Amino acid sequence: MAKDRLSNIRNVEQLGWSNKRLTSEVDPRVIQEQENRLETSLAETQELIKKTKEGVKNLKRSKRGDVSVRKSQFDSVSAKLMRSIKLFQTVQLDIKASRKAQIIRQYKIAKPDATNDEIEQAIESGRSDVFSRAMVSSSVSEQQRVLGEVEKRNQAIQRLAQSFSELVQLANEMNELIQSQQEFLDIIEVRVDKTIVNVEAGNVQLTQANESALGARNTQKIIAGVVVVVVVIIIIILVVKFAPAKK
Repeated sequence: MAKDRLSNIRNVEQLGWSNKRLTSEVDPRVIQEQENRLETSLAETQELIKKTKEGVKNLKRSKRGDVSVRKSQFDSVSAKLMRSIKLFQTVQLDIKASRKAQIIRQYKIAKPDATNDEIEQAIESGRSDVFSRAMVSSSVSEQQRVLGEVEKRNQAIQRLAQSFSELVQLANEMNELIQSQQEFLDIIEVRVDKTIVNVEAGNVQLTQANESALGARNTQKIIAGVVVVVVVIIIIILVVKFAPAKK
């Protein structure tokens, strides 16, 4: 269920806190472990958001229950999902900024003559080969280790960029889904309103028809009564007229 999955997307804020704690960590081994866990959590959260979106689509296709109830459920779940998506996007951007700062700092330790612009261009273009070549050309083991960490973080940034792009697409799909669902429910509401109006009009006409039929039956009874009276009078007259006279 979409609502059940939404309750599980509560770790988005925790991802942001984990990233902030990570920036203050100095132990390389701990940093690597936490980065791996963070990246796994990011992937799991994005997958959960995708599944929730599919749940919202199923909620749209559902024909069970009252239209107003379905509309209320759809609006509530969609709004919560969109908030989660936007929050997740913010977290992703924060993590990307942190990784970029780490890359620049570490790369300049290994290559002091490198400029920030050169490093940022390499990061934004996704050219991890820049860092690979630097690592190969370095003859100092410590520099190679640092450059190796730089390359890993740059690859992580590229994965974040891809993930963010997918999330933007997912958000656009959700907006289209919300719009189409609103139009669909509006059409249903109009049809329901027309049906109610037609039923009410039919009830009025039926009542009028019943009243007319009742009036017609009463008129028929009156006419029949008058006819009976007239016939009785005629019979009496004939009996009196043709009755034998008493001697």
